[in-house]
Amino acid sequence: MLHSLHSENSGVGASLGFITAQFILMGPATALVWLPRLRRLLSGSVGRPLSIAFPVLLVVYAVAGAKSYYLAGMCYPLFAAGGVWFEERLAGRRPALMRHRIALVVSGAALALPLTLPVLPESGLATGSWEGAVNKDLSATVGWPDLSVRSR
Repeated sequence: MLHSLHSENSGVGASLGFITAQFILMGPATALVWLPRLRRLLSGSVGRPLSIAFPVLLVVYAVAGAKSYYLAGMCYPLFAAGGVWFEERLAGRRPALMRHRIALVVSGAALALPLTLPVLPESGLATGSWEGAVNKDLSATVGWPDLSVRSR
């Protein structure tokens, strides 16, 4: 499978696309949450494995030609660590600034929702070339419940 993926998704363009896709899948606004904490985790003993694993897996998957969602499991611990960072900042001296960041993250999530989750009707999936390029796997899930019921 890795050989097949590599032949399909190899090259510098695909590798850069994989890295860019991580920020799209996680939501560009959420980078305000997890990026500051990722850097801080590197200095702590508990979070160091996570802060090392994410960039290493990012590079390995980008070079191997992996699908963009393969690194999705790393989002949850990064978001959790970022949530701790947010909570520390909200309790600090500048809670108004953090409220603005929260508003930005929520609005970014609302804008990204139709591109990442199946919330649109089937007629709205991958009708344009840019939509298919963002998340072609989402439209590939249409019809699976019918197929699984027939195979029983």
